[in-house]
Amino acid sequence: MYNVSNQHAPIPLENSTAARLLNLLNPSPPNFHIRSNQPSDPNSIYTEKRALTPSDLEEHLQGKIAVGLTMFVSELEVIRGEIDIDDFDGVNHRDGKPLPGHAKLIGKLEQLGLPFILSVSKSGGFRLSLFLKKPTAAAVVRRYLKSCLPLLGLPETTEVFPKQNQLGKGHGNSTIAPFANGQIAHSSQGELDVEGYIACAEDNRVEIVDAPPCIQHGLISGFDVGCRDIGIHNLAVYLHQQGQLDRFVDLAPRCLKKPFEKPYDYEKKREQIEEKQYEGFTGCGDCQFKATCSAKVSKPGKETVLTKAIGFLRRNYTIQFDEHFGSITVDGQLLDDAISANFQKCFAETFGQDISRDKIDTATRLVAHEKITNWWNDWLDALPTWDGVDRFEIIAKDISGVPAPIYPVYLKKTLIASIVRAFYKEGIESPPLIKQMLVLAGAQDSGKSSLVYNLLPVPPAGCRIFTDSVSVSQLSQKPADFWASLLGIVFGELAEMVGNKKDNVDALKNIISSTSPRVRLPYGRYHVNVRISAVLIGTINPGSLGFLKDPTGSTRFFVIPCRKVEIGETFDLDYIRDNREQIWAQALHAYYQGEKHWLDTPKLKKMQYDHNKEFYYLTPRAEDLIESIERLKQFDHISNYRIGEEIPGILPHEIESAMRYAGWMKVNMKSFKARIPNEKGEIEFKSIPAGWISPELAAAGNKSDIVRRYYEMLYDKETIGY
Repeated sequence: MYNVSNQHAPIPLENSTAARLLNLLNPSPPNFHIRSNQPSDPNSIYTEKRALTPSDLEEHLQGKIAVGLTMFVSELEVIRGEIDIDDFDGVNHRDGKPLPGHAKLIGKLEQLGLPFILSVSKSGGFRLSLFLKKPTAAAVVRRYLKSCLPLLGLPETTEVFPKQNQLGKGHGNSTIAPFANGQIAHSSQGELDVEGYIACAEDNRVEIVDAPPCIQHGLISGFDVGCRDIGIHNLAVYLHQQGQLDRFVDLAPRCLKKPFEKPYDYEKKREQIEEKQYEGFTGCGDCQFKATCSAKVSKPGKETVLTKAIGFLRRNYTIQFDEHFGSITVDGQLLDDAISANFQKCFAETFGQDISRDKIDTATRLVAHEKITNWWNDWLDALPTWDGVDRFEIIAKDISGVPAPIYPVYLKKTLIASIVRAFYKEGIESPPLIKQMLVLAGAQDSGKSSLVYNLLPVPPAGCRIFTDSVSVSQLSQKPADFWASLLGIVFGELAEMVGNKKDNVDALKNIISSTSPRVRLPYGRYHVNVRISAVLIGTINPGSLGFLKDPTGSTRFFVIPCRKVEIGETFDLDYIRDNREQIWAQALHAYYQGEKHWLDTPKLKKMQYDHNKEFYYLTPRAEDLIESIERLKQFDHISNYRIGEEIPGILPHEIESAMRYAGWMKVNMKSFKARIPNEKGEIEFKSIPAGWISPELAAAGNKSDIVRRYYEMLYDKETIGY
């Protein structure tokens, strides 16, 4: 018998009992909890945000700590389930009393054929553990666990794990791993040590299907003698609904706890189900699972044309809905009119009756949404581990011809923005707000569009993830067509970006920052929220004029000036194609490390501002004002009133853009304040008067540093322009 208090000699972890137990419980939990068993702090609970290792479970098995880990292996799927029993045989464990009769509970499990392993805690509580052959939807596992409660005589309030059908922002509720703090495990053969527990769990692994509870239990534990006929009938109905009726003859005999006394004609039952087209299940009136079952009940009758079409499509085709492209695929091909027409033809040949195009299209949509995929997410998830080489620096230098440190940042954050839009959990998280756009500014035919295109992988046949025809004017004229054109797009190129008209600039800003616009798509009946996956990239030939009009709004644009290329020359596209996966792997690594898709430090913002200045579009009036502002360099702080005195005729609305362009920072008393020592060394709360501070003072550091530096210069009247 394995004793959790024993100290073990070190053994190779890859072959250890702990490693096997970890693989059984959850080979890759996103994090785990630890409850310390140290006498100094016996109830300390904390979360380790790292991968669980066999070493952790070694300490758990030795009684040093108690490890709790989640059963979720993805957003929707779990690898095991548990029932936590506090109330059994009239005793409530919450009252501090140990539960009686674990042998009685084991007898029930054996009688019912339920595949659980029973654990008894040191204080006398019970826990039933279920192990699955493959990751299964949490909702399906929860439904099965709840259906087991009445069979075992347990209250419906008994806790089952997982507690939720889908992960939120956390990682789901954790449960303490077996053999913690003197916990003992049992099977029908007696008490289990750790090796025995693992072996028993492996033998008891089950596959749970999304079926009514009676069929779930029949597939796992077998149908009892009193309900064999109804069970076998409903199993056939279920398989027919799933398009798997051909499995019935082989599967049905294995779902009986005791064979029929007389030979049973399974083939005849299969033909009966196929001929009579049962829409629902029978014999459900007295079913013990009625409280936890929502299956449709019906009497035998002819199936409707629609439900017949659904079954026909399930049986003969692999139909899926890709949520990234918003499209349906049939056997790997994009659904089109020809495929739909072929559905009609094959249906008529199979059943001897015609079906309308509307009905076959409705059936196709219903079947497709039973299997939802996401090609773009799958491609990102399959990327190799980043090898540590900074390829954004190499690409940025190739584009610009100069080693500017801000340009690699622009490229990386653009890809991170795309990953953020791909991975956000709809209905759980708010849609991501992407407020920036990469702009490649250079001569025509230099390869700007090709560069963007080659950053992306090859999409499935008939699909597209890049477009170079994004039109700003279409947003106001035909918004539904505009957003429909971006479905499935990863990068959308806004060629020759935008003119200097204010309405174009405003429309562009609206497009960049849109999260989930609500429109009625072409041929759609209802308004829907369109999930935006596209990140826009602008390309422009700036010529001799700038194209950024508003210094305050230009922070949305990550501008990279492209180097001059000779005729026939282009950027190193071969390098991008050859290193595409590692380029995205680097961005994905940065995303998982918590890097933001915006410029999140004052240093980066200052670098962006300095680089964008050469692309501002300035009117003759603005140029005159900026020249006048040069005279203000003698000041470190100046108010709007004093600016008006120094530059006669300047209008209030002109001060903002001209001062920002010249590099001055706007300050106010509310935000620029800090606790600093006065001349006597006493700490006082000080703030800077409203106005503007010079670029030199703005570079003093954070707001506290700026306030401190301002007061150091306060008595130098020549530099403070009140």
